[in-house]
Amino acid sequence: MPISMAGYFLAVNPSYLLHMWDDESGKIMLSVAFALQVTGCVVLWRMLRSI
Repeated sequence: MPISMAGYFLAVNPSYLLHMWDDESGKIMLSVAFALQVTGCVVLWRMLRSI
């Protein structure tokens, strides 16, 4: 879902998403969002393995 939303924002309003790459706080937010995505995937993977 996050990848499709990023694609949608790039198609509709590229400056909205590309501004995050240039701004320091945007880079931090993108890094935190990526880390949370990875953490969520790992947690779900471990939960499914324990079943």
